[in-house]
Amino acid sequence: MDKKKMVQVGNFMLEMKAVDDGHIVLDMHVVDKSADRGKAVAESPVVVDRVGKSTLKMQTATPDYNRLLTSSYTTKAHDLRSSSNKTSIAGESKYMEAALLKEAGEELCSGARTNYFDHYKGAELSNVYPEKPYKSNHNKKIQEATKKSQETSNAEVAELAVSSEVLISSYKASSIPRFSYAEIKGATHDDFNKYAKIGEGRHWTVYEGRLGKTKVAIKKLAVETKHGESEFRGELEFILSQLSHPNLVKPLGACLESQALVYEFVPNGSLEDYFTEKRSPELLTWQIRTHIVYDICSALIFLHNSKPNPVVHGNLKPSSVLLDANFRCKLSNFGLSRFLPQSKLVDDAFHKTLPMGTFGYIDPEFVATGKLKPSSDVYSFGVTILRILTGLSAVGIKGKVPDAYDEQSEKLLMRLVDTTAGRWPTDVVKKLAGFAFKFCDEFEKSSKLLYEFSTELKAILANID
Repeated sequence: MDKKKMVQVGNFMLEMKAVDDGHIVLDMHVVDKSADRGKAVAESPVVVDRVGKSTLKMQTATPDYNRLLTSSYTTKAHDLRSSSNKTSIAGESKYMEAALLKEAGEELCSGARTNYFDHYKGAELSNVYPEKPYKSNHNKKIQEATKKSQETSNAEVAELAVSSEVLISSYKASSIPRFSYAEIKGATHDDFNKYAKIGEGRHWTVYEGRLGKTKVAIKKLAVETKHGESEFRGELEFILSQLSHPNLVKPLGACLESQALVYEFVPNGSLEDYFTEKRSPELLTWQIRTHIVYDICSALIFLHNSKPNPVVHGNLKPSSVLLDANFRCKLSNFGLSRFLPQSKLVDDAFHKTLPMGTFGYIDPEFVATGKLKPSSDVYSFGVTILRILTGLSAVGIKGKVPDAYDEQSEKLLMRLVDTTAGRWPTDVVKKLAGFAFKFCDEFEKSSKLLYEFSTELKAILANID
């Protein structure tokens, strides 16, 4: 393959395949370390997937291409099941030095602006920086553009810190413990060490740390985008509200300099970990799962009825449900949460905003109207319950799980339950599934329905305990 049509980025080789109306198609190959540098091994890439409509942000050092380009691309990566280099894909962050070749096949123009790939099937293509600079006559321009990018990034960090300070000062009756960058750096085993990382999302990376004698979870903004900064401020505002409940993760402080929030450490990971087999699903017996459903329900009732303003979580899903040492729920991820205006009826309150959330869990009504309401959480809760029951993927789950309205559908429902949880009692399954379908129904879902569900769950748990 012609080097002039390829660029090496870390252990990956990007090959420009086509340019069509500003849309760039890239192939990503894995570089064989045993071969000569710059030589891509065609046999290595064995997984070929199109990554939806994700946007690859680029900015080059060449004036003609000095703009952000919306890119459609094909990603070729290792087969995670067989590759010995799967850590290359795991990565530490979502940053990647943007690299682009001019359409005419001229010399390489390396990008100056960082970008990210949205995660796909749990794998991230991330933190793949060049081990050695690619030789080019554009080195000077590249250095200048890189410096400018770093200055822009520093300015964005400073701007977020200032806006966060303003937000904190607006909560005159509230205070939040503040940590210095040095404290956070030391807590994460020398400046956010990759071995301290315990989780990540689209905009966040979570590290295990220790402040004094206290084990903590440090949630750091990983991608400096408008959405990421908005989530940071949203989560900070929720912390400042000082809302406290046994089923909400407890905040311990913040470090604006490092764009990090500090929380209590929750040892048993997230509910999602057990569905993706990062942790043994057998640990979540049907009794524990029923308790988790009750805990989530209790947390939502608390949020939706908070005074003076109700709160919508806005991003309820299994990865937002953390489990403590006793496998009790600690709801987290409040970056998309919103405080609603006061209303006589809880379900009448809403916040008008651009629909955001996770595909499969986001309320279709919210997507259609842009109105974030307590019932939006109720819908997400319904989907989460069906996942807890079956372990199936959230996408299309409502069409796969039948409502037990007759004997035949009841048998099908019982065949779909997750048997790793043990032998589910039929009446418990029917009760959970029945409410889950109500929560997902456009006309039935409502926050007040959570009270009825909570009462039913208490009766079930009384017989379990």
